[in-house]
Amino acid sequence: MIEGIINAPRELVFKVVTEPDHIKHWWTPENVELIICETDFRTGGILHFYLKTIDPNPDFFCKSKLEKRMLDKKIWGKAVYQEIIKPEKIVRTDFFSDAEGNRKYRMLSSKTITTLVEDEGKTKFVIKFQYTSPLGWLLLRTNITKKQITESGDRLVKYIGSLQQ
Repeated sequence: MIEGIINAPRELVFKVVTEPDHIKHWWTPENVELIICETDFRTGGILHFYLKTIDPNPDFFCKSKLEKRMLDKKIWGKAVYQEIIKPEKIVRTDFFSDAEGNRKYRMLSSKTITTLVEDEGKTKFVIKFQYTSPLGWLLLRTNITKKQITESGDRLVKYIGSLQQ
């Protein structure tokens, strides 16, 4: 789960968490580049993307051999939007895919629920992850996923701050 308070109106935060030109600035750890291939932001629509490492030293980011092998390749993913209530809630299912968007590794899908609550010009954000299998929970405990979740929240707050300067 990622949560925090952003000193910005909810409409701006919603825009930053839904528009590809903004998502690429905060959604991944600093040493991973997000390449968005396709987006259709509506209920039933999709976000299709791949991740690629830009860190020449994966030891900084990865502890296990498996994590290092994962970063040697493009990691394709896809999200399907299940519910959108502008500007307060987004529910999507995320999963690994191939370059064509076909689902891979069905057991590793997750449901992501983002809620935004405005309070006196600030926005409280909560992003929850619900994994569909024990293996998904195991993945959540790996260094790669913990680091991505923590850094993504920090980068979201920082990026929105930079937009307001």
